[in-house]
Amino acid sequence: ARTPQTTAILWEGESGEVRRVSYAELRDMADRLAAGLRSLGVRERDAVGIFMPMAPETVAATLACAKLGAIYLPIFSGYAADAVATRLNDAHAKVLITADGFLRRGQSVGMKEVADRAADLAPSVRHVIIWERIGREDLSWSDRDVRWEELLAAQPARFETRPLDSEHPLFIAYTSGTTGRPKGSVHVHGGFTLKIAEEGAYQGDVHPGEVLFWVTDLGWIMGPWEIVGAGALGATVFLYE
Repeated sequence: ARTPQTTAILWEGESGEVRRVSYAELRDMADRLAAGLRSLGVRERDAVGIFMPMAPETVAATLACAKLGAIYLPIFSGYAADAVATRLNDAHAKVLITADGFLRRGQSVGMKEVADRAADLAPSVRHVIIWERIGREDLSWSDRDVRWEELLAAQPARFETRPLDSEHPLFIAYTSGTTGRPKGSVHVHGGFTLKIAEEGAYQGDVHPGEVLFWVTDLGWIMGPWEIVGAGALGATVFLYE
């Protein structure tokens, strides 16, 4: 059976670094971020873009939005600024969550520069939250930027999850845009949670304590699928950078 000490996320970086994040630790991160988003003015039905690499922090960001009643936008980590901005503008996103970068094939791939350009093209974005994955010293910072660690450290350890209607929007999954302008599909709290828990249990045969590894970026639809599927069933999500 799942306990607060059960591993919710098993993460391996390209450099070989391994992190195990328990359900208790994941809740703490999500609660603090939910409170942090609220402190930045995010309210129910406000949209929040999540343009992040494969990381436990990305999972916490999705859960924080859900706890707050905000609508999160999963955005593929490999997108260019215009593709990110298109999705932010469509949903009138108030906040964009990103990272300074990540490792791929032995190289550091910058994300903040892309996020900055996207936010410049999306007037609705008031704040950009940056998780410092690499710890780069060459970043430029603006007044709209918020450091992830500082934001979470300033919040209480518990955030009371908002009671929401089952039809309350949870996230918007966008197509890749290969057939024209990207189209957003709205998924709701009750329907998505119930259906994905069922698919994980009966089609994926996932059980408590088992490990689920779906080889896809968390910015695609299978990102929310594995987060909800594993979490609802008390399993562990495995993420590789």
